Amino acid sequence: MSRATPEETLERDLIRLLESLGVVVVKFSQGARGRWDPNAIRKDGTAGKFIGDRGGTRQTRGPSDLELWVQQGERLTLCKFEVKTPAGLRDHHRFRVMSMQEMVARCPSRKDEWQRAQDQARYGAMCQVAGIPYGIGGQAELLVLLERLGLVQQRQQGLNAPLLVRASGNAFERVTEIAGRG
Repeated sequence: MSRATPEETLERDLIRLLESLGVVVVKFSQGARGRWDPNAIRKDGTAGKFIGDRGGTRQTRGPSDLELWVQQGERLTLCKFEVKTPAGLRDHHRFRVMSMQEMVARCPSRKDEWQRAQDQARYGAMCQVAGIPYGIGGQAELLVLLERLGLVQQRQQGLNAPLLVRASGNAFERVTEIAGRG
């Protein structure tokens, strides 16, 4: 049995959190055929590498991993969210600002990642122009998106451990404590 990549693990955790808040989640992530090897060494010297065929759904590049249907009273709001680990988010932002020529000159082996970042940025911009809330990142970025929608509030409690509360009528009810995750 293959081990999940860090992004797949993060996505699974985010889906659990969203579903605990009553959000309906539709998954469009690409998936892969192969396995994550935490002991393999990448070209840049860091540990952890995907071994095998990237596979995927063969869908158009760019659309977000998750489509979120958020119930707000009698209103249903559609949101889009692209799941990224902290390293993936850092690379995404770095690739977004590089030109194709700069990308080819600096790290030609990552051309596909550069193209994916461009496609995802374009998709996010289209969502925003269309008025569809869009987010990219991990748990912290997802919570910011949900807070903007009024679905949750984050409050500090104890040793700066955020407390997540869900909108319930005119009040907020405690959902879960988030200790050091993000």
